[in-house]
Amino acid sequence: TSRPTDTGAWPGFSGADIDFDLNQSGGKASITLKGGDVHLPGIFEQPLIHFDQFATDLQWKAEGGQIGLTLPNLRFSNADAQGEVQLKWQTAATSTASGVGRFPGLLDLQGSMSRADGTQVHRYLPLGINKDARDYVRDAIQAGTASAVKFKVKGNLADFPFATAKQGDFRISADVHRATYAYAPASLLPKDSPEWPALTDLSGELVIDRSVLRVLGARANVAGAAGLRVTKADAVIDNLYNGATVSVTTEAQGPLTDVLGVVNGSPLGTMMGKALDRATATGTADYRFKLSLPIAAVDRTTVRGSITLAGNDLQVTADTPRLTRARGVINFSETGFALAGTQARALGGDVRIEGGLSSASGSSQNAGAKAAPQILRMQGIATADGLRQASELGFAGKLAQYANGSAAYTATLGVRSGVAELLVNSNLAGMGLTLPAPFSKAPEALLPLRLETSVVRGSLLAGPDGVVRVQDQLQLDVGKLANIVYVRDVSGAEARVLRGSIGVGLAADETAPLP
Repeated sequence: TSRPTDTGAWPGFSGADIDFDLNQSGGKASITLKGGDVHLPGIFEQPLIHFDQFATDLQWKAEGGQIGLTLPNLRFSNADAQGEVQLKWQTAATSTASGVGRFPGLLDLQGSMSRADGTQVHRYLPLGINKDARDYVRDAIQAGTASAVKFKVKGNLADFPFATAKQGDFRISADVHRATYAYAPASLLPKDSPEWPALTDLSGELVIDRSVLRVLGARANVAGAAGLRVTKADAVIDNLYNGATVSVTTEAQGPLTDVLGVVNGSPLGTMMGKALDRATATGTADYRFKLSLPIAAVDRTTVRGSITLAGNDLQVTADTPRLTRARGVINFSETGFALAGTQARALGGDVRIEGGLSSASGSSQNAGAKAAPQILRMQGIATADGLRQASELGFAGKLAQYANGSAAYTATLGVRSGVAELLVNSNLAGMGLTLPAPFSKAPEALLPLRLETSVVRGSLLAGPDGVVRVQDQLQLDVGKLANIVYVRDVSGAEARVLRGSIGVGLAADETAPLP
């Protein structure tokens, strides 16, 4: 049994049985280890590796200043993995011109593993891989196993990790099963930041090819979104040895409510200024997502994605019109979201929507980036029956009980600090009003209507008690006949009127004062 060597600069064994035959120019040995350790300093961050079983034949030769070593049939197993390795090593020819000496030498290693614990992969990444990248693998792979693992290292170790095929090969491939992959682990995020949802129950192919790690063609679920199924996921960590960036691309299908939950519950919701924080939805949708995260500079994270609507119902906030049977694409990024070719039903008629919403404040890392459009623009037809059913319009919707017919309208929608700012204009052509004079109106007559809600800017500041109580102002103008103004507290679940005024038959230069 060899002397234990769990510390120091030299490799060695503890708990090994060795049968050897040697002379001044070489030799051979058989090594068997049961419940012992192998010490490999300078190769792995944790150099002491415990093995339940370890067996190999060993041959070496020293001639003319050159040393060669062969392990033709190494077999091993421990709690982390089980496999076999074939290894050839020899000193390199000394090159005075390049300054490369005999060591660390030329290595030709090939092996396979029938099983491996994904959470321990980081332990077997060589020290040549950047520590940030090794720590990322440690924190990102939180569960899972691998099978059909194959690995290969061939070339002059002085050139590792072999930037080109001419320098050498370094490749690991494996089939991954039931893994949990936190592609943006909490260890990289600022304190108190919401987490990006991990991919769970992931199955796919893992490949490390020289300086690039890839997870290809994976299928998975999304943590916290039970109905969302990832049909395809690809992850790439480039430049493992210096300044790695993680890129994750996913395609998923599932309930639109789950998609919105993922968006709002992740750092993306904050990046977008919580523009969709109060949105509600029904139906299923297709979802695409791409994240690029520099491991050493997460403040430069970028996000691109899309949600394809296929007849969904969607309401951006509780007091904005509900969109039903919506079809189109919502494109989003860390700066906001925009709608492309979107059509829906709202207020009893068809409506076309374009534009988008962006974060009012934005993120510092995106300063100078091209911002999404500032507002949603809508053009459609409203019917009296549709308006009567639109309880979200409050007082304006209740007036529709005296209306008949339909009318065209235009509207814009923005979101400031999570509160909707809405502007609706219509001349009410085609809609009749059965109200007492002077508010009665024949369908063919024109009567300008303007409805606007806007955030009271001063309410965005904290009060004496340190609490922010956001207010908005709702104003309804019906031609020169009536003017209604409400100031509301919208910081709670439901808007609460604080004060208001109603003016009827005022002159152009008159306003009803707010109490």
